[in-house]
Amino acid sequence: MIIWTRWGILVLGALLAGAVVGSQTLTALGVPAEYPQSIAMMLWFGALISLALTLWAFPRIDKPRPAMLERALPEPIVDEKGRTKETEIVQAVDADGNGLLVTPQSTFFFIPARFYWIIFAVIALVPTAEWIFRR
Repeated sequence: MIIWTRWGILVLGALLAGAVVGSQTLTALGVPAEYPQSIAMMLWFGALISLALTLWAFPRIDKPRPAMLERALPEPIVDEKGRTKETEIVQAVDADGNGLLVTPQSTFFFIPARFYWIIFAVIALVPTAEWIFRR
């Protein structure tokens, strides 16, 4: 079973990179990596990396492109290599003659990848609150 479409796997990469950066940050600060603060830091960095993907990468890799379709030619033609062609590839148009666009979407677990920074941030609030109120 595929759990991502297109570049949705980058969400998992953002979470793993957030885990690495968060744990290294805690180590560099000399903070003991206990449950609430380690999970909170990992999720916050995962949210930041996912936000960067949402703002920079996903708009570029999921940009709209023309919808293409195959149309029958009125008469078969012979191309320069001697092959007979009976169809051609053209852009799909609506009733007004405007070109149609296909907007691809990267998903992870059927959720659009551009929303994962919000999900990570909301989940990170729980260990952050526990970390703050435990003191």
